[in-house]
Amino acid sequence: MSTYKINIPPVPVKKSLVQIAFEFEHLMDQINNPEGEITLELESLIGISSEELSNKLDAYGYLMDRLESEQEQYKKKADAYYSKATRCKDTAEKIKENIKAVMVQMEAKKLSGDDYTFTISPAKPKVLVIDENQIPTSYFRQEIVSKLSKDAVREAIEKGETVSGATLEQSYTLRKGIK
Repeated sequence: MSTYKINIPPVPVKKSLVQIAFEFEHLMDQINNPEGEITLELESLIGISSEELSNKLDAYGYLMDRLESEQEQYKKKADAYYSKATRCKDTAEKIKENIKAVMVQMEAKKLSGDDYTFTISPAKPKVLVIDENQIPTSYFRQEIVSKLSKDAVREAIEKGETVSGATLEQSYTLRKGIK
């Protein structure tokens, strides 16, 4: 686990947009660190003290906007890469099926190119379901899934009931607005 020494200039009473942007870029470098860890220095950089609160609110609003924007961009990139990966997988699977079909039709157990060799061998038979409604129920298995309903637990506790293993904790929502 690596830690980084972060040298941030002292926070002036009023920051210029250039200063905010500089600090933001430095913070983004720390966030995008390949180690992916939040170090003590990073925590202190994003921490809020009462003396700095009024000076940092605008900078934090800007930072949150930028982080949300970057998060959306990374999500779009991840979705695009996932889509590409799926197409690659599907295409490779189609090629594999085509090679198997040719080998079965040729009754060839082995085909060789300059660099690759393909060998075919019998596998476990695949079940083809023609009409699931005609299959006897003895071939079906029943699965029971239990999932905790936190809403039901919250409602019970709010009504004064004791729910063993659970309690309520006050939570808060933060809304960010632009003047």
